[in-house]
Order: sequence, then C-alpha cells, then structure tokens
Amino acid sequence: MSKKKKIPTTHKMEMFLHCKKCLKELPGGQSPREFAAIEAGWTKIGLQLWCKRHEMNIMHVDFEGQQHPAVFHARRH
Repeated sequence: MSKKKKIPTTHKMEMFLHCKKCLKELPGGQSPREFAAIEAGWTKIGLQLWCKRHEMNIMHVDFEGQQHPAVFHARRH
C-alpha cells in the first residue's frame, strides 16, 4: 500500500516562469513579479500560461490524457 504524498498549499516555488518579452521590457526598479500580467488556465490538453500584455503563450503543458494529484483550495498562512 502506498502513502499519498501531501501537496503543500504554501508558496514553494523555486523557479518562476515569465514572458520573455516582458523580461526584456522590465522597467527599472520593478520586479518581474510586479510587472507580470499572466493568466493560467486549463485547456483541452492540459495547463497553459498566457501573457496578457503581449497576447502570447508562455508555456502550454500537455498532460497526454493523464491525471495528476492537485490541490484546488486556498490556505492562508
């Protein structure tokens, strides 16, 4: 019997994804996080990150029909 791994609901990101055009246009004194205009959402094949400022794809992940564990609730610390 395998144990289910608990998926954290706290901020655990170690690498961030940004629009490459936004990074080139980043105003001085502003962080990529502050400048970001990103949408994330489900598509028919998986999950997509979209830059609203440049109306372009940042990343589109194809789950190839597989389901993966996920947490869909928010928790404030």
